[in-house]
Amino acid sequence: MKSARIIAALTPLPPQRSQISRRVQFFGFMECGFLAEGRLGAAMRANRAAAESLRGNFVDAAADGKALTLEEAIALPPVLRGFGWRLLEREAELLDMVGRTNEAIATLDAAAAFFGNDSTRELGADEQFYAFKLLAARAYLKDFLGEKETALSEQRALMESKPRFSATGHG
Repeated sequence: MKSARIIAALTPLPPQRSQISRRVQFFGFMECGFLAEGRLGAAMRANRAAAESLRGNFVDAAADGKALTLEEAIALPPVLRGFGWRLLEREAELLDMVGRTNEAIATLDAAAAFFGNDSTRELGADEQFYAFKLLAARAYLKDFLGEKETALSEQRALMESKPRFSATGHG
């Protein structure tokens, strides 16, 4: 994959925010490619390699990193926090795809507790987009698990929150 070669070329460069964001974006491209090929394990490794990049650890796509935690996403500088929300949302999606729906719900429940079921909670427009996606994914999984009334209530609350999305933000 071309993204893997680009990431390898970026490795010797100093870990500046611009390098971190580029690495996270390239790992995201790799993840999407792996998903298109049905390679869920490789997609999860790419998502977790992006998490390692946000931590300042420059690894390759084959590394077996840890998933980003909610606490880590909250602590990121605002310019990188949108990436953190994206990685949490994708981690939950991947966990669900591999049959670990309860872990996916736990990840999304923690994010929902932070947001207080309000996707506009003092967030920039970029972050609001992923906050909305996290909360929508949670409602979807609750519906899948048979909690239809809760899911409908959460979806209505999201629709009424009217988040401000950025047309120019990363993601």
